Amino acid sequence: MLRCRFIKVIVLIIETVCVTVIRTEGQFSKCFPKNGEVKTRLVCPDGEVIYNPKILVGVSLNRGCNYRHGDCLGSTISLERQVMACHWKRDCIIRISANDNMIQSLDSNANCTSVSPDYFLLRQPYCIPRGMVIDVCKSSPSTIRTNSGVLCSHSQYPYKINPKSRSCSTTIPIALSHTLMMSFEDVQKDSLRFINVWTSLNGTERLLDISKLKTVNFTKRETDKIRIHVNYPSTDTKVAGFIIPFSAYQTDSVQELMKWPKTSIPMIREFGWIKQNRIFDVCGSNETLISGWGVIRSHPSYPWHFSDTIWRCQRNIKIGKNKSLLLRIQDINLDPEQRDKLRLVHVVNGKKTLVADTKNIAEYEQFVIREGYVKIRFTPSRKTKAGRGFIIVFRRFESNAEDYRALTTKRKNTNNLTIDKRAIWQCSLREAYIIWKMHIKNGTRYVEFSTNSCTNSCISTTHHEFLIQ
Repeated sequence: MLRCRFIKVIVLIIETVCVTVIRTEGQFSKCFPKNGEVKTRLVCPDGEVIYNPKILVGVSLNRGCNYRHGDCLGSTISLERQVMACHWKRDCIIRISANDNMIQSLDSNANCTSVSPDYFLLRQPYCIPRGMVIDVCKSSPSTIRTNSGVLCSHSQYPYKINPKSRSCSTTIPIALSHTLMMSFEDVQKDSLRFINVWTSLNGTERLLDISKLKTVNFTKRETDKIRIHVNYPSTDTKVAGFIIPFSAYQTDSVQELMKWPKTSIPMIREFGWIKQNRIFDVCGSNETLISGWGVIRSHPSYPWHFSDTIWRCQRNIKIGKNKSLLLRIQDINLDPEQRDKLRLVHVVNGKKTLVADTKNIAEYEQFVIREGYVKIRFTPSRKTKAGRGFIIVFRRFESNAEDYRALTTKRKNTNNLTIDKRAIWQCSLREAYIIWKMHIKNGTRYVEFSTNSCTNSCISTTHHEFLIQ
């Protein structure tokens, strides 16, 4: 889905002890306490609503507390109902119980049903301005001029409705030198039969098959506009709906788009054409990268399949003091049996932390890492059924050091502790809080979140930062 696009501020309150397990990609998991009950509260700022909350329960393969690849992830009847009711609300409380059996798993694994969960998992929560939620059949005018928003089939989503018979369309134009990103991950299968997405170029429309698509990027060179057409059936049966988040952002300059210089080569979808000196290979050089942005590819002949003669390549990207690095997996296609190994390791002050590896890296995955440097290590297998490799886009940006110091300073156990005018930390016995905070610097939006757990003997703080395009 589209990550880190619409978040402003969100506060999550979990009534347990010392929550410090946070994953950089925006999710965390924790075992249930002894009483098997957890109460979670999502709170958005005034004028904003909760968007598509993702709260799950899991059964661990090793009976651990953290999500690992291969675990059973799913929901219970009670949790599913509560999460559905949280959509489009400003404030929502969810009670999760380890005594409720799982009724479904994300991968439809029958072995995961009718079992008690070991832990709960929260995917990165989102708050969006209420005005960014656009009902396709009630939008006026029918052409959308905003850079980002969420198209929804009806205001009661995710509940099914009886729409009766009606037809409506909404159009999103694409500006020159911009890329429009749309996510179709939350289009329910039942709704595919009455929604059509058309791309248009020079007046010619083409129907886009979204049944197997997740996230798609559109550029002005290939698409003038996108038209979403809904044709609800004439039936008394209730039908499912959809939500389609979209975001437009500037990529290349007009000059680069129009001239297409000989020193450029056709490359990834996000950029279209980029200069050769912005492309770096993992295999072929061990020079540390200090560029502000660029593209890292697995091997020089990408997208042609890499050779099994490649053996253990590594490239480092410097982040630097008071700076953060955004890594985006633009394309990845390695050995289908995971013989090839790709690891992203964050190194700061000599401490190494695994950010992601082959098992949990997916296309369009996005990571933000602060200070130090990142190792990208690629080790193809001698028995590889070679794929085309991978493409990683990276960008460095300034972090707000003053805010970072304020957020990571340990304080005494105090109720309603004020750090600054924009962030209020609330501490009380046996309660743990996650504080979500947005700030803007030089026109760029950042989201920071920290955990602060307060008990009689424990105060701990963990900090992460996200870039919003």
